[in-house]
Amino acid sequence: ADCGDYAPDANGGFGYQGRSTGSSSSSSAYVVREQAGDGNCLFRSFSDQLYGSPEYHALVRDRCSKYLASERAYFEQFVAEPFEQFLGRIQRQGEWGDDVEIEALSEIYDCRVEIYASYSDSLMRTFHEACDAKWPQPIRLQYEGHAHYNSLAPKSGLMPISKRFPGEIEDAAIRRSRSRNAAGLRREGAGEADAKLTEQE
Repeated sequence: ADCGDYAPDANGGFGYQGRSTGSSSSSSAYVVREQAGDGNCLFRSFSDQLYGSPEYHALVRDRCSKYLASERAYFEQFVAEPFEQFLGRIQRQGEWGDDVEIEALSEIYDCRVEIYASYSDSLMRTFHEACDAKWPQPIRLQYEGHAHYNSLAPKSGLMPISKRFPGEIEDAAIRRSRSRNAAGLRREGAGEADAKLTEQE
């Protein structure tokens, strides 16, 4: 996996380097929380945004792959390789993720995801704009090229988006997806179905 060239810090790890990058549509308004260039950076960045630490990246990766498997009928059209091969690959630590995984994670957390370009500080893309806005802010990531992502935090400091125990949101989203499939509901009605299923949980 090519996630760029990143040197370890003085402690031998890849800690956060508080690198300041304006307006809310520019990453210069945020501090870059650099993630290890080990192929897990996308999942580390999501973990950092959700839980305030990249340490749950393996959990985020695992639940992402399970959600993709449940939503195969939709996501398979966006995957160039055989879908089972794709799932097997992204389940492995050190395999980088990109747009398909970002879309899946944005659905799991029902949260808008903003991707900023490191080379211009500008907002590149937004995923899952039609969310229910239950979170205090979107997930903000920086893309550095070479499939490398970092987490972005306001200069006032990162406020983790979720206060729930890691795994709770993810597992609930997977259960709802599987329940929709079992009920034969179309994906277009997922939002309404999720609301009903959440009330029953």
